[in-house]
Amino acid sequence: MSTDTRPGAPARERLSLRFSARDLLSVAVFAVIFIVVTYVIGMAGIVSPLVWLLVVPVQALAGGITVMLFLTRVRHAGMLTLPVLGGLTLVIAVASFLGGLLGSAILRKHFVRAGLA
Repeated sequence: MSTDTRPGAPARERLSLRFSARDLLSVAVFAVIFIVVTYVIGMAGIVSPLVWLLVVPVQALAGGITVMLFLTRVRHAGMLTLPVLGGLTLVIAVASFLGGLLGSAILRKHFVRAGLA
């Protein structure tokens, strides 16, 4: 089903509330990729505190690329909330959950404005 009215535009799916096993697997795979990529880049910061400060923007860029690939793969409401539920402590888990909900709400508003939701 196409939601774009331009001639020759590719068909785009609307956001769905139902996760399939394939969607959950994609969420898990991209969460692992995100963790590994940011961890490997962050390990360069072990050299010195100055290198750590320089590594942080590189981590953000690499993590952003991973998240954008994730957003193109899984198109469901709550897709940013699900990967952040594995926090280390209760405070981090709650803060991550609320951040994920906020991110999902912003994406939902963007998709509604673009006519994709």
